[in-house]
Amino acid sequence: MLRHRIAAGSIAAALFAIPLGAHAADHLDCMAQGYDAEQEKVIESFVGSFDTKSLKSEPSGALMGALSARAGACADQHGWSPNAILNAVFHQTGAMMEAGLRRHSPLSDADMVRLLRAINRADQQRLWPILENMMGPFMSGEEAEEPSKDDNLYLGLVILSSGIPDNDTSTKFAGALLAAQAIQRLAAKRFASE
Repeated sequence: MLRHRIAAGSIAAALFAIPLGAHAADHLDCMAQGYDAEQEKVIESFVGSFDTKSLKSEPSGALMGALSARAGACADQHGWSPNAILNAVFHQTGAMMEAGLRRHSPLSDADMVRLLRAINRADQQRLWPILENMMGPFMSGEEAEEPSKDDNLYLGLVILSSGIPDNDTSTKFAGALLAAQAIQRLAAKRFASE
């Protein structure tokens, strides 16, 4: 009985000695590499055929299989929790969506630079919470609430202040790019908190 109390006390002491951030997941970059040739083809097919007109390119079963296999290998290597795995897959999916959008951008190179500059110059403390609040429910499989009128106005101003063409194609593209970036940001935050 005394040995059990000593062992329990030693375990508790060891846990309290670990810095607070030590339990957080790390090595999110593991998801960006280590795919075999067949998995690389599946990823390239998704990025290469990303539909920027409808913005409805759905990840295939093969793509999700490749991401799941890689997430499993990374989890084994780095000790990720199930929630960390889920957020790592969301992060990588967002990165692939962004790569597909950029590859098939309807914007000229100069317009893309202007858009990225406007995003970087926007109030980051306002922009990303709006977008993350929109993407969070989506990532949880729930229906997202519409942003407020003020938030919609702010997002529109960020996009239009960039100077990109004021047409449906360009503004939808900019919104999709922001959404892909927000998915990555939110997934990375959630991943790091695991």
